[in-house]
Amino acid sequence: MKLTESKLKQLIKEVMTEGAKGPADIPDGVHVHAEKTGEGYVITYRTDEGKSPRKEFGFKGTIVMEEPQLADEYPCSNALMVSWSSASHGFGPLLYDVAMEIATLEAGGLVSDRTQVSDYNIDGSPGGAQEIWKYYLKRRTGRISGDVAATQLDDEDDSFKNGTEDDCLQNIARSTITGMYNTWMDSPLSKLYRKQPDKLKALGKKLRISGIDLPGFGNQEDEETEQKDLTN
Repeated sequence: MKLTESKLKQLIKEVMTEGAKGPADIPDGVHVHAEKTGEGYVITYRTDEGKSPRKEFGFKGTIVMEEPQLADEYPCSNALMVSWSSASHGFGPLLYDVAMEIATLEAGGLVSDRTQVSDYNIDGSPGGAQEIWKYYLKRRTGRISGDVAATQLDDEDDSFKNGTEDDCLQNIARSTITGMYNTWMDSPLSKLYRKQPDKLKALGKKLRISGIDLPGFGNQEDEETEQKDLTN
């Protein structure tokens, strides 16, 4: 049987989404906890007793967001950056979605670490966070069905000659070319990502928020939340 391009794309999508957990897969007694700390944001799975669910439920996951490196000089369009992440297989993508949605509501959006992004999973298998960013760009953006908006960021030299607001360290984008991309701008790690708060809504009572003013979400009072236009 001939493997057509459309069939190949479908197979790749199935492999990438296999095992990815959504809000409905979070067991009773576990919630996603999002907290603003002194230096950034921590998004993690916790039991209702405030502990890691690894021992009782067999999985764990945490994402830390903070300002990008050298943000005063290279603000990356006021983005937040994933500075650290680790999760059991299948439980990372949901945390990334939540992080991206909070970064869209709280700042300019979300970017990867500007100097290093893992290319392996917690179990040592290849893929890691680089595959997640690649998946966002290739499978989650688009005018018809995409739920993520990706914007190209400038480099340290203001190559776009449009001012410094979108200038961003592009070390990681350059270092991951390695034959897969022609220029740093082709890399998924060179872009800013935004997303409407669909997962925050879907989590409902399985979302707990501390120190973040997101009315209408999690365990905070219900108010109408102003949604940002992803096209701006």
